[in-house]
Amino acid sequence: MHVKQILGGHSMQASPCGPVKAQINTTDGYYNQGGYGASSSIAQDSTGRIWHAWFENDDIAPSSLYVAYSNDHGNTWIEELAVDDCNPDSSSPSISLMIDSGDVPHIIFVSDIASAGRIYHTIRTGGVWPGAAGGLAACTIIFTNDPGAGRHLYGMAACIDNNDDIHMAANDGWGGGHGTFYHKYTAAAGTWGAEVTVAAPQTNRVCQIVADSLGNPHVALCSGILLYHSADGGGSFGAYDVGFYAEATGVNASCFDMAIGTDDVIHFAFRFDNASPEEIRYVSGVEGAWGSAIVLATALDIGDRWYGPLLALDTSNDAYIIYQLNVVSVTVDDGVYYVKVTGGVAGAPQIFVASADITYPGTGGYEMPSVISGFWQRYPGSSIQIPACCPSAILQDVNGQFGANVLFVRV
Repeated sequence: MHVKQILGGHSMQASPCGPVKAQINTTDGYYNQGGYGASSSIAQDSTGRIWHAWFENDDIAPSSLYVAYSNDHGNTWIEELAVDDCNPDSSSPSISLMIDSGDVPHIIFVSDIASAGRIYHTIRTGGVWPGAAGGLAACTIIFTNDPGAGRHLYGMAACIDNNDDIHMAANDGWGGGHGTFYHKYTAAAGTWGAEVTVAAPQTNRVCQIVADSLGNPHVALCSGILLYHSADGGGSFGAYDVGFYAEATGVNASCFDMAIGTDDVIHFAFRFDNASPEEIRYVSGVEGAWGSAIVLATALDIGDRWYGPLLALDTSNDAYIIYQLNVVSVTVDDGVYYVKVTGGVAGAPQIFVASADITYPGTGGYEMPSVISGFWQRYPGSSIQIPACCPSAILQDVNGQFGANVLFVRV
């Protein structure tokens, strides 16, 4: 267990909403977990226990999947090995962590097998991760990509709905024949369904997915953010929402995050690359009725890094967009900031972690963003934070060329 951290010179108390900047990991994290879009690797159960999952430093081959949980609101953490020697995809190390209504954590993750990639599901059963002793053989295979060099599974994402069913979407990368695809886990049966095509192969890399109050999944892709809706629980997906695509034209191919509120309104935070320099923008709405995009931040210095903001919602359905200004040069501001959007109105940018207190992970031309995951899983309801506890998120700090310190931060 880690000793609670000190923020701003004062010892932090274990209160539900007090400020925290605590290191989660003892096993070195992998620096690239903030690339190719935000992950959904943090959730909270009905007892208040917070969970996070991360990949071990890829320099340790084959690296493993770790989790940690906190019983005192993020001040101290207990680490567990979830899947031994899982060999994550170093280009797109995707993880989604969810909690079901029985407070059982599930992890969906991508493993790089023969440069093609597989997607796996593991469940902490009876307080034990089967993969800790059994490795990948003890996990369920959801999808195996077509063999071939460079067939990375970019931007896998998964969410859980109010029936404990899990919805997963991914893109099979350059040259694959699957395009963007979807699988559904039916909790009552404990099985995964067949592959469903969301969109034909194209040049996008990343997708995000949310489920509404009826259990219908909504999948968003890059290439300007194309939003595909399912009205039958994932059996088929209609054409993308043209109105939203027109609003968001120019979004970088992998740089956005997505969440859905208790009112079924969908929220997006994204990097807008048609501006020079790039901007962080936000938009929300429902199919056919989108609000205007709001500019939240300008003057980003991100170079060619695949990087976008984090998005989280609170119990009032207000949005928090967390972003890093610079992912290139240590001579300028490395700080992490956030903007709160209430009723479609954005507040002023606020400091989340000051530049002096964080440095993006990776060195020597391998720099990657610090921002990893916010609380955006809608279910269970305990995973939605009250406004007084917001914002909070998972960040990474530099630890050698390819390593990272994993941090839980709340202000």
